[in-house]
Amino acid sequence: MLDISQIVYIRRLNKMENKQMTNKLATIRDLVPGKNFDFFNNFGDQVFKNKTININEVGHDWFDCLNYDQQTYVLQMLKYSHLNYDEVIEAYDKEVIPNVIKKERALGWKCDSKGNIIGIIK
Repeated sequence: MLDISQIVYIRRLNKMENKQMTNKLATIRDLVPGKNFDFFNNFGDQVFKNKTININEVGHDWFDCLNYDQQTYVLQMLKYSHLNYDEVIEAYDKEVIPNVIKKERALGWKCDSKGNIIGIIK
């Protein structure tokens, strides 16, 4: 028999799964090999193509936890496009701390004010 805390935990997981069924999509410009690309002789033949990606985790997870496409999306956002790479990571991570803490607490983790997991919620 499940106790009340286990039932609440299962309901939280179900809610999170339902939210993730609706995908948020965005378009990025991605550098891909061109028609005459050759790694050794014609490396310069690369072109930009538009690519549609899933951005569900953008704004809800640390920059380092995002996949390559999601990181590219963040780097191309207007509010970060004028910053260098290290400044983007710092600004983005500072902005998402409240969302990271909320996400971790929903999973049953206790977090400090910087989003670091420090224990389990009892």
